[in-house]
Amino acid sequence: MYSVYDFDGYFKFHQQGDEGFSADDAVASLVCRPAQPADTMQINAVFREAYLQWIKRNSSKSVVDALLPTLFQTPTDLLDSGTYFVAEDCEGEIVAIGGWSQISFTNEMAERDRGYLRRFAVRPDYQGRGIGTALLGSIVENARLTGLNYLDCYATINASTFYVSRGFEKHGVRKIEGREGVQILMTHLRYRLNSN
Repeated sequence: MYSVYDFDGYFKFHQQGDEGFSADDAVASLVCRPAQPADTMQINAVFREAYLQWIKRNSSKSVVDALLPTLFQTPTDLLDSGTYFVAEDCEGEIVAIGGWSQISFTNEMAERDRGYLRRFAVRPDYQGRGIGTALLGSIVENARLTGLNYLDCYATINASTFYVSRGFEKHGVRKIEGREGVQILMTHLRYRLNSN
């Protein structure tokens, strides 16, 4: 599991054993910190780079047209939450994003002991190096330290394999209704944070 060291609000990834999370040396050079509103443009760019081509390849034009206007805009309340993080390389470029909140992307409020993984992405040129794994481990640890027992996630069918291989369990498939009645199939996944 990855934990984080806190240096005035900034974190360095540090590996502790192996509970399904592992990464290569690319992770050691990254700094993870809470997102700030000033990061909005870079965060939206990372999300766009990570998902735009996949959406265009796997969705009809009507789905693309309905999703694009809002999909790449990060909600300000998420940026202000203190539970949404960015991973920066040594030049200060944001290369991965993600966090959790008690409100899902569909605006559902979680029960007191649950949270939702939100807007998780790694820039395509940094994928496959363990950065997403390390960031996910840090998010999981942050949620655990906050007192949550479960972290839920809604992921595309293809992306769900990433989460399952890191300890999330599938809890079914759900149709999510987006703008203009567009429906998207999402896998509901859950990670048990505490052994209650």
